Amino acid sequence: MSIDSEDKISEMNQAWDTAYEYLSSQLWAVFKLPLWIPTPKNRAFVQAMGTLDRIVYRIIRSRRENSNSPDDLLSMLMDTYDEESGQRMSDEQLRDEIMTIFTGGFETSAAVLAWTWYLLSLHPHVESRLQDELKSVLNGRTPTLEDLPNLKYTRMVLEESMRLYPGAWVYTRTNLQADQVGGYHIPANSVIIISPYVTHRLPAFWENPEDFDPERFTKEQAAARPRYAYYPFGGGPRQCIGEIFAMTEMQLIVAMVAQKYRLHLVSGHPVEEEPMFTLRPRYGILMTLEPQISFGDVYTPNIQKGITLR
Repeated sequence: MSIDSEDKISEMNQAWDTAYEYLSSQLWAVFKLPLWIPTPKNRAFVQAMGTLDRIVYRIIRSRRENSNSPDDLLSMLMDTYDEESGQRMSDEQLRDEIMTIFTGGFETSAAVLAWTWYLLSLHPHVESRLQDELKSVLNGRTPTLEDLPNLKYTRMVLEESMRLYPGAWVYTRTNLQADQVGGYHIPANSVIIISPYVTHRLPAFWENPEDFDPERFTKEQAAARPRYAYYPFGGGPRQCIGEIFAMTEMQLIVAMVAQKYRLHLVSGHPVEEEPMFTLRPRYGILMTLEPQISFGDVYTPNIQKGITLR
């Protein structure tokens, strides 16, 4: 949305954190109180959503009043029109699209990247092979979209990371008609819970399912598996619309960061899954950031700094 105000970005992030905590608490709540009941959680959520709405609607209004619009996602959405009616999106429709992309465009990707660095730190042989590919393809330069097809192992590392720790670890679906699945009768309008986290660890589909092995995602091995043995972005008509965007940004980020740094897990720091709205690490992942200085073919460690991934 071409937001360049640090204050505005910080305000949106804080509001999203509040909304995230509320949505996560509602995911498994047995009793869900209506939002009009002024509990502390309800009031905090309503206020957070009000903050997000206020900022997004203000940007939309400003964009409609300004003829010199930047070439960004919001402009693309505003230029989109319905082929049958010729109508463009209303402010409310634009708000819904922006809010969906905002909430889904960074939360799951950030979680997957955190787990990816964690797994690489535990498997130095995988990290070493990743470094070999980056040196062969990029040799220190910034990756571009044109490089992505050649960064095959980088993508395989991410795919295997999402197998073990899918950002969206559970989905719900409602069947419109009664059905029979696996010998079980499912009445119409049932809420069906589907979990990639469970499916991705089933021995029926994955040999040594708890191991971190990017080689599972060679073309040959991927083609030999059933279609829905692996579905980190869902599937069918409701498959995540942001899949290509997410894979593109994550591949580029890993390629950029791994060329300059090695990330090492801090000994003794607890790493535990927190199955909330997304699959976050409960205490973050505390790591040591080790910059690398390149002298020809040799990478030399530089100073270390502590960071926490969430």
